[in-house]
Amino acid sequence: MISNLNPYSTLSNTATPATTTSTSEVDSIIAKHKESSAEKVAEANSNQSNLYLSNRAQKINTISTEFFSGSDLSLASVEDLKERVYQLGLISKEEYAKLTNSAAEATSESSGNENATTSLTSFLGNLLERLKSDDDKKKENDSDDSAEGKSEALTILIRTLEAAKEIISNVDEAKRETDFQTTLKDTLSLLKETIEAPTFEKIPLDDKVGLSKVYQTLEIVEKLSPQRLNNEKVNKYLELAFR
Repeated sequence: MISNLNPYSTLSNTATPATTTSTSEVDSIIAKHKESSAEKVAEANSNQSNLYLSNRAQKINTISTEFFSGSDLSLASVEDLKERVYQLGLISKEEYAKLTNSAAEATSESSGNENATTSLTSFLGNLLERLKSDDDKKKENDSDDSAEGKSEALTILIRTLEAAKEIISNVDEAKRETDFQTTLKDTLSLLKETIEAPTFEKIPLDDKVGLSKVYQTLEIVEKLSPQRLNNEKVNKYLELAFR
């Protein structure tokens, strides 16, 4: 009986190292697979977070590429722009809240969806045509001092909107102008006065929404812009950030 068991015992003993070797190889393959998978996950996470850890110039370049290159920024896309600059940490939570809760925000909720895809430059172009037409009519029909004052105010508004249109239509180029900061601040100041004026509520809803979106966009442009453009180092920064 014992002799009859010896072949089995021998087979069992000789098979054990083979089994051990096989298990070791499998364990090695599994370990390598886990290591490879971990590396891939780590690489994916690194790529995903790389943008958030990059410097300000790279983030601004990302915003420029996503929103100010190619097709014109639409009225609806202004909300995406605000979300993106906040997401990348380019504006603070307080600044984002201010943009989101701006005075005219409620009007956008009431506006018809038919104008959501209208670009800001198209909106400004259309509004400028109407304002210029009204200005010409006023000049033809009125001659008293009050009419002249109204015409002058309208002329200033037209110039402001033209400046806004020029900036938004090509932000990268506008930033290179030596008087960019002055033009931008003046444009923002007058647009803010226009939006906060009591008469603002009397203008058509679509115009209120459009002007509000233009103002919000220019506010973001200001927050992403250097304060001095006559500095040689800043100009080099712009060339790198917006090329």
